[in-house]
Amino acid sequence: MAAHLKREHNMPQSPATSASSAATPSREPRLLQFFPSLIQEIIKLMSPVKVATTLLSEEKSPTISMIAPIQAKLHKHFSEDNTDMPIITEMKRRFRQDFFDRYVELQELLNSASALDPRFKDLTFLDDVDSRDHIFMKITAEVVKMNEKMKGIGALDEGGALDDGGALDEGGAAEGGGDRSPSIEERRGLF
Repeated sequence: MAAHLKREHNMPQSPATSASSAATPSREPRLLQFFPSLIQEIIKLMSPVKVATTLLSEEKSPTISMIAPIQAKLHKHFSEDNTDMPIITEMKRRFRQDFFDRYVELQELLNSASALDPRFKDLTFLDDVDSRDHIFMKITAEVVKMNEKMKGIGALDEGGALDDGGALDEGGAAEGGGDRSPSIEERRGLF
């Protein structure tokens, strides 16, 4: 492919190169015939990947919540289209297979992270309403579970509010030791 690129690049610049190329039979005449339009189609095909990469790399603090919406847009972009050249169709198929198989085990986490982000909380990037409902039900169940655990360690009162256990002194420390934060081990048990 690189040889073809070099040949195409040099052809308009050098009549000698042009004459020698015309005299030499090409191994891939069909590819050369469609070469200019193929390059344009590849650029068109890959431009959303560039946009996604730029978006994530230029973000000061990229978050996991951005991945599922970007992934959904790429999935739509790489869906089959009957008007595509055969090589573009194959590239789309391979990209879908490679890219989307990587996130199968993480998909629920990615969708949940997006649901918790105010920018994506409505999950409009998901076409299936049942999937949206499932994600929100799982998040709600997890919050209830965390609430119960916090009550169990005494961090919440019976109404579900943080139990401050007393007033704070001037330095911000709790008086009487009733207001303790959950230990790292207790917090890990919440998840």
